[in-house]
Amino acid sequence: MSFNIVGIYRPPSANDTFYDQLTGILKKCNHNKELLLMGDSDSEKKKIACITDKYNLDQIVKGETKISKISSTQLDLIFTSKTERITKSYNLITDLSDHNLTLTVIYVMRNPKDVFTSSFHYHGMTSFLVKPGPQSEFLRKFLDGQGWSHCHIYSIQCLSIIQCSIISQFLEKSLDVEVIDKIAERCVFKNMKQNNMSNYSAAPREFMDLTKSEFLRKGIAGDWKNLLTASESEHFDVVYKDKMKNVKYKFVWD
Repeated sequence: MSFNIVGIYRPPSANDTFYDQLTGILKKCNHNKELLLMGDSDSEKKKIACITDKYNLDQIVKGETKISKISSTQLDLIFTSKTERITKSYNLITDLSDHNLTLTVIYVMRNPKDVFTSSFHYHGMTSFLVKPGPQSEFLRKFLDGQGWSHCHIYSIQCLSIIQCSIISQFLEKSLDVEVIDKIAERCVFKNMKQNNMSNYSAAPREFMDLTKSEFLRKGIAGDWKNLLTASESEHFDVVYKDKMKNVKYKFVWD
């Protein structure tokens, strides 16, 4: 399987030659293959639409993505020639926005041993990631740095009613008791596991083979104890201590 991916960026200072350049790029694409056009474009919607409509490209970002106190603009673009193949899209927050200096972020971290365990199973059931191979080899790559950044990965969390209340207070968003109850109920692991919007059961098997491993497997912390050997765990601790030596914060798993 092959497809075209086009990335664009149009700064506010750009002139109309941008649209000519975009048209030229799209002309060179093989339109017998799937096409994804993505980017950050400070452009007039009508001008972009005139170009994308010619190539039957549909915008899947529907709302505004740059929001301030005085304006809101749809700045980010994701166009596709095959909307039926898009199952989910989202923005992963990796830094503070330069458009919203009052942004509040809840940053979730996991025990890196659990991250390794999840990654090992996840790599084994997806076709778009490198196969994990033997556990010892995957562990070596993970600790050497190829997977270390995933220690900071965002993870699905099972929330209780108390946790939902604490989060809403932290975000200064007042929620009715009924709303908090509903959020907590939907965030219970067994319910998420049955929810097609979170369990990836709608994903084509050619991309995610759920017969090899479920996307939502156990929903517990500490499952690494069922995977890592004693010697692997000890080696992991040595590498972890070295990697985190400049981090002063003490985590619950330390």
